[in-house]
Amino acid sequence: IFTDTNGAALNYERESYDNASGELLAWVRIPSLSPSIDNEIKLLYGNPEISTDQSTPTAVWNSNYSGVWHFDNHVNDASLNGLNGTNNGTTDTPGQIGQARNYVGGYFSG
Repeated sequence: IFTDTNGAALNYERESYDNASGELLAWVRIPSLSPSIDNEIKLLYGNPEISTDQSTPTAVWNSNYSGVWHFDNHVNDASLNGLNGTNNGTTDTPGQIGQARNYVGGYFSG
């Protein structure tokens, strides 16, 4: 889980996790972000008593988001709106954060 410096849990979406390498890609909702002070968050892991996914994606992407698509191997909308798409011939390509999609000869449809 992710917490603030006081130990309060932060909402997050786990986009991907590789059990073999330990690589995690997560989106964390921070209630406020200051440009003038350090904003610390903590990642807590390794608790063997937790065996289920603790992420809360619908609390990360609230009603202010029309849609959130990460463009990894699926085209599901992570927002509350559920505007899932269909992959029509796009392919994986490395992105700035996680995977991206190559649209040469392909497209997404809803």
